[in-house]
Amino acid sequence: MAKDPFGSIAKFLCLDFLRFCIKTFYILILNIYKQEWNNKLFFSTHTALPPPKKSLIP
Repeated sequence: MAKDPFGSIAKFLCLDFLRFCIKTFYILILNIYKQEWNNKLFFSTHTALPPPKKSLIP
């Protein structure tokens, strides 16, 4: 059975591309989730609770 270099290269590129897609997707989801969480935190701290004694912004 002859080895197929192009097939393995294509497979490698495909896997690499898949990994890249997953990584970017994961980072995107993480950033959106973080932003949402910060918004929720901001709204919960600024509407339900009294204003904090120490200001976050100097």
